[in-house]
Amino acid sequence: MQNQLALEQDLDQNTLDLSDDNYIQGRILKVKYTFLYNEARHRGTRFSGITNAITQ
Repeated sequence: MQNQLALEQDLDQNTLDLSDDNYIQGRILKVKYTFLYNEARHRGTRFSGITNAITQ
């Protein structure tokens, strides 16, 4: 356990967390945003300015 903690402390904060929990959370977020994106397209919603970055 001490070795694992030492290894984690050496990792950059931007290192990908590939644990099962993080993977599942990532999948859930992807599904949510895909749904919202498709709903916005279906309704013909248009965004202007910075908020339209999701469509780019």
